[in-house]
Amino acid sequence: MNAGSGVAPLDQPPDQKIAVDSSAAGSHDVVDVSAEEAIKLTDRAVSCTVELARLPEYSNYGVLRIYLAGKGCSGFNYGVQFDDQRPEDLLFPQAEGVMLVCDADSYVFLKGALIDYVDDERGKGYWVENPHHRRYRGKFYKKKMWQEALQQRKESRSSGE
Repeated sequence: MNAGSGVAPLDQPPDQKIAVDSSAAGSHDVVDVSAEEAIKLTDRAVSCTVELARLPEYSNYGVLRIYLAGKGCSGFNYGVQFDDQRPEDLLFPQAEGVMLVCDADSYVFLKGALIDYVDDERGKGYWVENPHHRRYRGKFYKKKMWQEALQQRKESRSSGE
């Protein structure tokens, strides 16, 4: 999925609480995140997620995951899929009981993203609108740079434990 445009924002409270893992056992601490930094689904994306979750091929999964699927010259490519929740996931509760999750490393690049579900000339599926997408485009933000940034983040978390 690539960034799109023209997606109407959801009406959200000014702050959203997300759960962040606090141990390998999978318990989660609640952390405040501003509405601008939360990852959100549009109403249409929530409705489509609920409908899809009823299908046999998706009914065994507990969450909807967003992640970085790669990077090209035009910026990041995003993945959105049904998945199982992991202890290290950041949790973004949505309407109708939908739980959106993201790993902490991807969240650094996805803060404030809005996910819609489209069925038009762009294709059919989840469409990610990332307000920071342009920052990560082109030759000045090479794959090596963002991979190094992710590796440094992982190492700093490992050394802090």
